[in-house]
Amino acid sequence: MNPYQKIQGVIIAKRNLKESDLLVTIFSKSLGKIICKARGVKSIKSRRLGSLELGNIVKAQLYTKFDFYHLTEVENLERPILESPNLAQISMLFYYFELLNILLPEKEPQPAIYNITPQTIKAIKEKKLDHFIKSEILLCQYLGFGPPPEIITSFNQKKYRQTQQLLNSYFQNLIQKPLQSLKLFK
Repeated sequence: MNPYQKIQGVIIAKRNLKESDLLVTIFSKSLGKIICKARGVKSIKSRRLGSLELGNIVKAQLYTKFDFYHLTEVENLERPILESPNLAQISMLFYYFELLNILLPEKEPQPAIYNITPQTIKAIKEKKLDHFIKSEILLCQYLGFGPPPEIITSFNQKKYRQTQQLLNSYFQNLIQKPLQSLKLFK
């Protein structure tokens, strides 16, 4: 098996590992959610850091060693973050990525969810709350949880704020802990 492979995916999380390293979570169509080490990416000489912003759609080259991914190259294909986003849009983006990061199993392709992710980002960018909520409902369905009837009823009645509150509670019950990104909404 070739240890090198190229993927296209969305950056959904990142965290500091060492002084110049990051752990980056990429959601790709072919591999699903993967966590890879980006060694030396925070070095002043590295050109990769700018491509590793949340929400960026990237093409990346990975090296696999001992069943762990290492990010060797990354190219930014699309930067869907707005030129001047408001706090609500940033909060929605963090919220959606937190859901993906928590709910998706690692190394299991989820093509249906991957396909709705760019639409969800676009809905956030265009401030279309109804499209964003529809994406959350589809996320529930594709993961096999199936949203409760009151969520569907509220959505069909176009009570979007109520639907979002019901979805927030539903997701928090699923993961059995509070979502960190919801603190940004308050």
